[in-house]
Amino acid sequence: SDALDFVFDTTAPQVSINSSYPDPTNEAPVEFLIEFDEAVVDFGASVLSVSGGTVASVSFPQGYADSEGVAGDAASLFLVAVTPASTEALVNVTIPAGAVTDQAGNSFADARSDARQYDFVRPTVGLSSESDFYTNENPVPLRVLFSEPVYGFAADALTLGGAGGTVANFHAHSASNYSADVYVDTSGAGDASTLTVQVLAGEAEDAAANNNTASAVLTRHLEQVRPGVELACASRDCVASDSVFGVPTGISGAPIS
Repeated sequence: SDALDFVFDTTAPQVSINSSYPDPTNEAPVEFLIEFDEAVVDFGASVLSVSGGTVASVSFPQGYADSEGVAGDAASLFLVAVTPASTEALVNVTIPAGAVTDQAGNSFADARSDARQYDFVRPTVGLSSESDFYTNENPVPLRVLFSEPVYGFAADALTLGGAGGTVANFHAHSASNYSADVYVDTSGAGDASTLTVQVLAGEAEDAAANNNTASAVLTRHLEQVRPGVELACASRDCVASDSVFGVPTGISGAPIS
């Protein structure tokens, strides 16, 4: 009769899990690579403990089945794709201890897990100024506040309209809080100039590479010409005069009729 060969195996498989996605990420589904040091059986979505999302698929990495020769249901490398539960979610994948076994029935003793913060929320931005809508201040002080820390925001991201002008004294107080002064161009505006300021969409991005949405337009009306005053006779009895009286009248800032 033919001889039978048996392999005696009491060694538990070892497992690792990791994701090549950045943390945080705005890519979905979030993929995790699970690798055993030997082939295991009956691995699938049902053996995983997942929070912050649901398993979309369990597959072999591209080229793995051809190069490694997957035998039946036994394999050692798996790609797990998880669909996040919301636009902001901590996606965690855990392989519980003893969840799968090798072909000899040995299971691993320690659970393994990995997580990625999923963020698909675009940062918003608001503009404000300490100056009133009608102002005689030049430059116009400007404050820029984002809803979360961003990267890549600079002075040239401020879009100036109307009379236009020049951005100066740009300062980052934090990754979400910026200030600047805008010198309004009054060269061809006569007595008054209207300034508009806006941050367009895509001028900065958060840690997950989400671009900002556009801000509302901030408008300020610069007027630096002092008002004049003219006296006119209200009756036939008054006499127009260019005389300047040296005696204090006690009248200050009140209309004369």
